[in-house]
Amino acid sequence: MNLQELLEQYNVPIAPFGHHHVTARFIGVDCPLCSEGSGHFRLGFHRSGKGASCWSCGRQNPVWMFHLLTGIAYGKCYDLLELEEHEPI
Repeated sequence: MNLQELLEQYNVPIAPFGHHHVTARFIGVDCPLCSEGSGHFRLGFHRSGKGASCWSCGRQNPVWMFHLLTGIAYGKCYDLLELEEHEPI
């Protein structure tokens, strides 16, 4: 399952195609730190799941952001994003 499918499965709203905060390599969602539920889609997850950056907050840990958005246990997020715990983020 890819990152977009995971976000959809956990009912995380995703920016529509062409949104001005999102480029082709990223999936835009509302940042849980600065704009949760706002529809601004400031947080971009790299499609690989190995990076995340917010237009306001800057670079973020993608596992932590996925955890905050979905409520899934932090350790389980590594498995879902198919990352190794020791892998640099």
